[in-house]
Amino acid sequence: MTEDEIINKIKRVRINMLLDHPFFGTLAINLKLEERNDLQFKSLATDGKNVYYDKNFVENLTEKELEFALGHEVVHCAQGQLWRRGDRDKQTWDKAMDYVTNILLKENQIGEMPTGCLYDSRYSKMSVERVYDLLEKRQQDDKKIAAMLEDGNNQGQSQQQQSSQGDSDSEDDDKAEDGNDEQEESSGEDSKSEKQQDNKNTNKNKDDNSGNDNDKSDKDENSTNKNKDSGDKSDNDEKDEESDSSGTPTDPSKRPMTSAGFDGHFQDIQEYEELDKEWTKNVIQAYEASQMQGTEPKGFERRINEILKPKLNWRTILKQYLMDLSASDYQFYPPHKKSMFHGIILPRLRAESLGEIAIMIDSSGSIGDKELQTFLSEINSILNTYDMTLHFFVCDAKVHSHEIYNRGDVVSKKKILGGGGTDFRPVFRMIEEKNIRPKLLIMFTDGFGTFPKEVPQYPTVWLLQDKYGIAKYVPFGQTIEFQ
Repeated sequence: MTEDEIINKIKRVRINMLLDHPFFGTLAINLKLEERNDLQFKSLATDGKNVYYDKNFVENLTEKELEFALGHEVVHCAQGQLWRRGDRDKQTWDKAMDYVTNILLKENQIGEMPTGCLYDSRYSKMSVERVYDLLEKRQQDDKKIAAMLEDGNNQGQSQQQQSSQGDSDSEDDDKAEDGNDEQEESSGEDSKSEKQQDNKNTNKNKDDNSGNDNDKSDKDENSTNKNKDSGDKSDNDEKDEESDSSGTPTDPSKRPMTSAGFDGHFQDIQEYEELDKEWTKNVIQAYEASQMQGTEPKGFERRINEILKPKLNWRTILKQYLMDLSASDYQFYPPHKKSMFHGIILPRLRAESLGEIAIMIDSSGSIGDKELQTFLSEINSILNTYDMTLHFFVCDAKVHSHEIYNRGDVVSKKKILGGGGTDFRPVFRMIEEKNIRPKLLIMFTDGFGTFPKEVPQYPTVWLLQDKYGIAKYVPFGQTIEFQ
């Protein structure tokens, strides 16, 4: 196909997407087309501004497969997957993106998925971050199993060598005993002549030389077969390394569709912030276009709700939570004081103890000193206002401290220790192990961390210093943006 024919094929597919899938089609026209001959993956890729394509790849796809491939790049941008990787391993992140994206495209019936694409329905309804954690854990488990197998093989070889050495020593002992017997027997045969003895030695030497030739021939043949077997094994090992258990190539450059051509890193924060704002606007426009045709995309509900719902001040939302928990019932004694000045008696709202409240501070270094001090000031204000038992956790990859505060106590910044990676699970485990029954758990973090698999029985609020748009991918609880 000529270059013009390739371009027309892509444009024709985008027009069909506009008609059949207005949400995805509207998003697709925001990406410029650019042919690249130096793509190591020989397929499609995007940097959030352009779709780079390999001419031969596009030519060999059916139009339905090309529709799926274009949708694949669109989803990477619309969900902000490209600029959410952070410091995670690129190859594992690419695979996690592809799993999530391909599931979403199939749910929306976008074209036909080309052969060899990553797909596993077990990852349905999961965020890219969650799939990444699962893939990383599986890789770690595979490494442990491989190490155990290697240790087992080494032990087996060691035992075999010891056994072989023992057999060799036994044979040498037997030969030595036979030699002694022959010498004793020979000394008793004085009647044998010197000539007979010489003939016997001559024949013996001939037999020994013949035996050595046969042994040498056998060794050479065994060595040749051994080398041949070793070569076959090496070829099989190379094949195993090139594909995973499902037969999908593990090398991103050999998969038919991948994000391997773009490293997900930007020159500065402003660049990805501008892209995120641009694609937020694109998603809103695409959603409005799809609503006009009576359709809505699947898998974008949380993303759209986060964009369209009004944002309230985090203090207002947090205080409303606590007020709802503390408000119990109305009572006439003591009466409402302000109403007494007007000559009437009205009941007042009786506030009972909040009971147990749990708060976690992310001490991995993702929360700045200024933000931390602001949050602690609000916590101390709450402690001064409400009757409660506050469980205060400081956690990064593990829980560094668990302090208990009551009304009137003050939480000081000096108790905030840590600086490692972020894992939210230890906090939930400690709450369970210590039989704490919080009416509310507040997690103050940037959202980058490992979430628990099971949803807790108590309400959870994620107070996020959300620099990367991670709020929409938190698996449970309510998110509040810290501003």
